[in-house]
Amino acid sequence: INILKKYVFFFLTFIFFLSVFQFMWYEHDDYGYATLKYAIEKNPELTQNFESTNFEVSDLYFFLENHYLNWGGRVIAFFFLCVILKLGPFYFAVIQSILASSGLFLISRAFKKHPFHILISLLCVYAIVPIEIFKEGIMWMTASVLYFWGSILLVLVLYLLLKKPSSWFLPVLIFIISAWQENLAVASFLGICIISFLDSRIDTTTKVIHFFSSLGGLLFLLLAPGNRIRCQHPTASSFYEKDLIERSLTRLSEQHHLLFGDKKYLIILIFITLYTLLSIYQLKIDRKKIYSAIYLLISTCLVIVYKSGIDLIVTDIISTSLIISVLALSLYQFYYTKKITSVLLICSIGAFYSGILAPFGGARSIVPTYLFSMLLITELIDFLIEKSKPKLTIITLCICCTGSLYMYSTKYKGYKKNYQTHQENHLKLINAKKERVITLTELNSDFIDCKISSCDYQIYWMRSFYNIPTSIPIEVSQE
Repeated sequence: INILKKYVFFFLTFIFFLSVFQFMWYEHDDYGYATLKYAIEKNPELTQNFESTNFEVSDLYFFLENHYLNWGGRVIAFFFLCVILKLGPFYFAVIQSILASSGLFLISRAFKKHPFHILISLLCVYAIVPIEIFKEGIMWMTASVLYFWGSILLVLVLYLLLKKPSSWFLPVLIFIISAWQENLAVASFLGICIISFLDSRIDTTTKVIHFFSSLGGLLFLLLAPGNRIRCQHPTASSFYEKDLIERSLTRLSEQHHLLFGDKKYLIILIFITLYTLLSIYQLKIDRKKIYSAIYLLISTCLVIVYKSGIDLIVTDIISTSLIISVLALSLYQFYYTKKITSVLLICSIGAFYSGILAPFGGARSIVPTYLFSMLLITELIDFLIEKSKPKLTIITLCICCTGSLYMYSTKYKGYKKNYQTHQENHLKLINAKKERVITLTELNSDFIDCKISSCDYQIYWMRSFYNIPTSIPIEVSQE
């Protein structure tokens, strides 16, 4: 019966994710990667003798080789992206729903006493993901593979590292996630090093193998020749013209402001704050109330300072000190408890502040931080269940579910309407050769990362995707 319940819950979770993921469709870069046309202008010698998405394995190999040499090192993630984009958005949505459901079940398994309550809580927190993060990092397929899929893969790797550190395939997975995407590479390197070197159950040989697997993936990603070329791109050249210290301090202030002053991401700060207070409570240290009061006071003052518009260097110093204290506390807790949530908090902060080394990548770069901090809610729910009455727990979960479903329904309606527009445009583009001019309907920008009219290169890739000659103009209606 218990096994049957697990399958039922997994199926319902899968349907929950698929209910919105089914409305995914190609957006700007997706067309470029689906047709292997992204950044190929950097290599005029690259020849492509296929139409639309009908590429062969050899075509994909040469495309990724060109990408690594002339644009960036994320070729492992883009390999999976190109293959699945070739299959189509629906297959992408199904695979993403399976991955998301598996990730949540993996985490809920760590709480054997209350797995169902934990699963419901995680679904509620997922349902209230800020729309900026949702549309940029989850519903946009290219960004989703990089940030959403990568985050799930990292959770899997850390889970296996704690449960089965001697698995023969683990070094391969470690290399893959460390070479997946820059923010996640930093997060994975931190998490893998912490678990490998602070967990006495892992033998020295295995620790060394894990360390060099992670370091190898990180270097493979960061030392790609294309990274240097991409730094000279007009969208990033002004940033990299500044010296390292100047641009790092500028980005550090921006990241602090996002975490402590931007209401869109305030929920991340709330998760981290509550988890930190719980950690202080659970640790056997003196003067817990004093530590808790100081932490709350500093966090509150920082939010007030940023909200009031004061821009002083002292706020950066206090912010950094606060983050360092949280990291130290997490390390201390993991050393004694070996809980994956302690490592995820460190990975969350590592992924967030690794952003100081590059221009702000938009809300999609916050996806790993949001997802990892979201998983901290598991400890809070587990604690509340232990300390409160069962009826009160059920009532609380019902209230949370009601509010979360209302917010999720807004996403559902918005993406469903946009999907209908996508399909109308799709039919127009399929029948393009019968028309003198193609007029596409613009999408609701609240539920898409980039409007068609805002991306000239999207029109170029659309022509390759649908085999539309340049003699047929493509226009966008603003209706």
